Amino acid sequence: MSHSIVRADIHIKGVEGELLNSLEIYKKQISFPDNENLTELSVTKYQNELEASLTKGLRAFGYFMPRFEYSSDSLTVWRSDDIDLNVVAGPQATIKHFDFKNDLGFDFKKPLASQFKDKISIPQRLIDQLSNTQSNLLNKPLVSNVYETQKSVLQSIAVSLGYFDFHWVNHEIQVEAKKAKASVIWEIQFGKRYQFGELSFIAEDRGAELVESVKQFKTGDWFSQAELAKFTQRVRQTAYFDSVIVRPNKEKKTFVNNQPQVPIELILKSKPKDAFRFGVGFATDTGARVTTNWQRPWVNLRGHSVSSSMYLSRQEQTFDLGYTVPMANPLNDFLNFNLAQNASVKTKPKVVFIPLLYNANWVLSKKTIGTKSSVLNTSAKTSRKALLSSNKVNY
Repeated sequence: MSHSIVRADIHIKGVEGELLNSLEIYKKQISFPDNENLTELSVTKYQNELEASLTKGLRAFGYFMPRFEYSSDSLTVWRSDDIDLNVVAGPQATIKHFDFKNDLGFDFKKPLASQFKDKISIPQRLIDQLSNTQSNLLNKPLVSNVYETQKSVLQSIAVSLGYFDFHWVNHEIQVEAKKAKASVIWEIQFGKRYQFGELSFIAEDRGAELVESVKQFKTGDWFSQAELAKFTQRVRQTAYFDSVIVRPNKEKKTFVNNQPQVPIELILKSKPKDAFRFGVGFATDTGARVTTNWQRPWVNLRGHSVSSSMYLSRQEQTFDLGYTVPMANPLNDFLNFNLAQNASVKTKPKVVFIPLLYNANWVLSKKTIGTKSSVLNTSAKTSRKALLSSNKVNY
């Protein structure tokens, strides 16, 4: 005759919310002993391991003097019933002291905003983040994930602003458990702030002049990851490349007037030399129809492009050819030359209309300042991206 084994469990009481959820995770890390073979020794061993695990979870929230109270010590109860564990967390430690040593001269004992009025090389965003770090930690409960987040965010922002040599000399927490007090000790070497260096093309340098023309920063400007992301987006918007990777390379840094500069590497994959699209259809009013589109984004290394489209049906035949020349800012400034021909049969007797169009647009800052046409005047506000990505040249 077999006997089913009743599995008892531990129910944590006395805490709630995020702390309770965390302790439940720590509880699961310790296996409950087999009820059928339970002894006083195995219970004691389990309790010690469980309390050690829960203590780690409590310390992550700043509780360093916990007590644990079980609803029963009876082996009979432990073998058959669930046990309530009342957790008395005790006082929560508070960060009362913040010792911050660094090579930039930040002093948490003084207002940060007034310390660097004349030091333009220290970005305001870094000053603001240090102020946030101080306010989020000092005189606040010692919570591990808050502390680690502040460390991570500070380092991330510093590096994004060009402090590529940032490193921690020391970071530690000293706790006086009986007094529920904690001291944070940080020592950071920010190093010099890097400037933007020259562009460096890896593998392929086609379109280097075009890329330079959309760059919104200069060599020698203070490095900023936000500006680099904006530059990456501008290169993509030229619509010349299938893939664009832009990254700083600290390992190849150079020095100008004792100031480090980080080269900006570009890995570009150009669009295919030619792109074709074909279409075939049928309608009761026009009969069979055929459309073709062709585009060559790279006529030369200066970014000239050409495209054409053709539509053929019994009622109408159209053909157009477009040639685009990028100007100073290829995102918005370009010359566009269009040649178009149209033939259609409207009524009997057949009359064929074959207008020929020559059109040039000078587009600067999204405004057309010059238009020339042999048949009609047009106004174009087409962006470079829209022009290259369209299947048909507008006219």
